Amino acid sequence: MGKKRNASNYVVTYPLLTKKQDEDKLNKIMEILTLHYNNVQRKMLKKWKFLINSKLYKEYVSNHYKDLSENEKKTKREEWYEVLKKNNFTEYGVDKYFKIQDGYKKNGVNSMMLKGLSSFLWKSWSKKIANVRSRINLIKNAIKTLRLI
Repeated sequence: MGKKRNASNYVVTYPLLTKKQDEDKLNKIMEILTLHYNNVQRKMLKKWKFLINSKLYKEYVSNHYKDLSENEKKTKREEWYEVLKKNNFTEYGVDKYFKIQDGYKKNGVNSMMLKGLSSFLWKSWSKKIANVRSRINLIKNAIKTLRLI
């Protein structure tokens, strides 16, 4: 265990000295990145809604899932993960939406900015996917407790 330091932490902030032209360029870059992020989010949401309504997902979540053996459950889970992977619901799948385009280079957007956006987007989607998994686990646990009663 490390020693506790008594020194205080300070944050030094300096004003960003920019010209009007630089501010306009930064605003344009932020506007482009915001539009691109929202477009990708919209595409992924459409795919997600399609997947939620698919037969495979309904089988994965349904109450009939409880009657399957462990091997059958494992194959269902693997099928579902393959469907997610095929529809780019992985960290690297999200990166495919954030490839740099020629129009972006002219406006000052670089690949590092797009990579940061894609990782930010994946964090939000991974929470959503994990929430679905936890909800399924809650349903399974409720069924198990009902069997015990």
